[in-house]
Amino acid sequence: MRKTGPQTTRLGDDGKTKFFNYTERTNSARLTSLEKDIAALPKRPEVFQVCDQIRGSVKATLIKKSGDSFDVAAVNWGYSGATIACTLKYMKRNQVGTQLIYFKQGTDGVYMYFVTD
Repeated sequence: MRKTGPQTTRLGDDGKTKFFNYTERTNSARLTSLEKDIAALPKRPEVFQVCDQIRGSVKATLIKKSGDSFDVAAVNWGYSGATIACTLKYMKRNQVGTQLIYFKQGTDGVYMYFVTD
């Protein structure tokens, strides 16, 4: 992550919650390694619910930005301490992409770190 802070900051729909986002684009070897790490994390149903909500937001954002339809699935999830990690797979036409999301509620707001191809 950059030392100067998040890539973007926005205010949530409630007008109070700050969302700090950072996106890293990486190669497939690193993505595969991080996917394996997420797969090894402990699972709980409520963690999947968080990942499923994020999946819906990611799908809406992809459609809004491109104007095309996308299928997005939460294929794996887990948690470590206060951090939730989600593996999302998305498909546009015949291309499959991967997006990993690390999510943590902090005292200053919500921190989201995206890793994608």
